[in-house]
Amino acid sequence: MFTRLFLKCSVGVMLLASAVAANAAGSGYNMTYYNGIKTITLPPETAAFNVALYSDVATRVCADCHSADYPTTQPYQSRAGWQAVLDKMKFSFGMPSPGTTDEGYIIDYLTANYGI
Repeated sequence: MFTRLFLKCSVGVMLLASAVAANAAGSGYNMTYYNGIKTITLPPETAAFNVALYSDVATRVCADCHSADYPTTQPYQSRAGWQAVLDKMKFSFGMPSPGTTDEGYIIDYLTANYGI
């Protein structure tokens, strides 16, 4: 009885591991386990900010934390709306302050490229 239960559990674990590996293989990232620790290697970044005035500042400051696709996942908004997003990143998510000048350039860039 114990042997049969053990074999069923072993087969179930192997099937689950195969499904997880297949899911990871089709999603563009590599997931491995070593001594019970999961490691995920993401594919290289392919997104880029729209090339425009101050896109270099947005790339330097913003892409340190998230993909360049992030602004496209947000509603297009006014300058005040983008300022609120930047403030949320600084005060709620721990983004280091880019400095007054760079912050103004980022807001200009976001408003011009992803604004209403």
